Amino acid sequence: RYASLPGDFFLTTDASDFSLIIIYDSPVSAASAHIWDIDGSCDSVAGQWLAEAMGEAYRSGEDDVIDVMSSPPGTDDLSSDEKFHTWSFEHETPDIHAIRISFSGSASGIAFDNFAPSSLPPRPRFEGGVFTVGDNGVVVIDWLYDGGAYQGELGIFSLAGMELLPMKAFVGEAAKRALSDTETGYVILSDRKEGARYRGFLGEKCERNGGRYKGVKRFNMFPRDRFATILIPNGTLQEFYDNMETDVPEKRPLFSLISANSDYGMHIGQMADVNGLGNAFVYEDVDLNDSENDYDYNDFIIQITGVTTEGVPELDSLVSAEKEGRRKRDDRGWFDWRTETDLGRLIVEHIETPVQDSEEQWVSLTLDASSALLLYDAQDRECSTAGCNIPGISPEFGDDGSQTISLPLLETGDYRLVIRGAADETGHLSVRKYSGKNSTLSEESGTVTLGAHETLVSNMTIYDTGDGFGMDVGQAGESPAGPYDFNGNGVIDDADIEAVSVLWNICDGEQRYEPFYDLDNDGCVTVLDIMQVVNSK
Repeated sequence: RYASLPGDFFLTTDASDFSLIIIYDSPVSAASAHIWDIDGSCDSVAGQWLAEAMGEAYRSGEDDVIDVMSSPPGTDDLSSDEKFHTWSFEHETPDIHAIRISFSGSASGIAFDNFAPSSLPPRPRFEGGVFTVGDNGVVVIDWLYDGGAYQGELGIFSLAGMELLPMKAFVGEAAKRALSDTETGYVILSDRKEGARYRGFLGEKCERNGGRYKGVKRFNMFPRDRFATILIPNGTLQEFYDNMETDVPEKRPLFSLISANSDYGMHIGQMADVNGLGNAFVYEDVDLNDSENDYDYNDFIIQITGVTTEGVPELDSLVSAEKEGRRKRDDRGWFDWRTETDLGRLIVEHIETPVQDSEEQWVSLTLDASSALLLYDAQDRECSTAGCNIPGISPEFGDDGSQTISLPLLETGDYRLVIRGAADETGHLSVRKYSGKNSTLSEESGTVTLGAHETLVSNMTIYDTGDGFGMDVGQAGESPAGPYDFNGNGVIDDADIEAVSVLWNICDGEQRYEPFYDLDNDGCVTVLDIMQVVNSK
């Protein structure tokens, strides 16, 4: 079954336990390989491998282990069966005298492929743009802003075993890993299928953000693994992988990585750290070598947490150089959207909100229903699938319909919960208060029943108890203003009219279609739907 797999060195065995020793005539500084078929079963030990680099004393009979890497164990559901895992050792000096591969587990065996020894010190392939996964193995992504005219796709991919690959092979492997939907890589954002958190303008002439906001996303990777991002500016990763020879600039990948070989979209400044905190980054979606690049640094803003960063340049350092260059060319300054726009200041406020610590109290709102869950703060800022303008809030809208909005209890205040249903439905709403990550302090829950195109409203107050925070949550009910009070503020106003008007002539099958606002259920949001709201004002 492995006959179709490529490799410079290939070995399979049916043994359930074995060790493979590779001894070098002369010591090397680096080596890597793929291990295939890490599995398990209900009646046997889960498969697992261990790779060890042996030092000079190994030649004299000592067990001189100088480096080690192990795979995760296989699972009973065989989810890791016939999937490869990569190990690699990369040392500054040639001190590896042997490699020992040990395997134990199920009797179905193991396949060992793509062995790549190196007798030279590893090249400093990447000068920056690398992320390292935290100890819990979870990478958290939030797409903050879409200001580019393109519709692209962003992925992440593990760098394990890749730094010795030729550049062309590296690019192909990066796309392959991002498409794998495993711990080695994911497609994390697709502009054709979703929208960003913030809507508005950071200096552009028109709104570029469309589609539903899918909230914060979590991706499992190997703890302490190193990874990078890959962006296809105007297309998908699958389209590029199927046609990697394309010479269309916007169809070719741009990386977070910085390399001396900039022919492959690895430039210093292609990605920048928004404010130096290492948790929010902006992409230029046009290759920096392209004369069409405008260096506005507002095309694509993403927040990445649960990681540490290496060598991502700060935006201030890049725009200082750009300001100087423009001063010499045409006396124009760089437009700093972070300080010169209301939206920019809001984005910066969000990414500078302190990360929740182990003792901090917070609240989660979870709706078990297909109806929409919305949260408004005292300033009437909204958090929902239309976007989230409340700084520090963490919404998660799962593909399975699950909806959770989490907010840190940093200060007292009033909030408004709104539930909107496109069809008759009964669901369950839970409001939980936590201390730290896992300690539940209190919970309030209840059943919510909605009719078609109905809006329910509940008020929540957070107050200071002296030694923490308390909360009161009211009973959910229809707004006294009637069903067209879409934001639940007690009146039918221009905001409600605008909510349905912006969807005029959007029909079922289009990305922006919202059946809730299709009040006559004819498959399109038309002037007839809009006039129902206008006439009820």
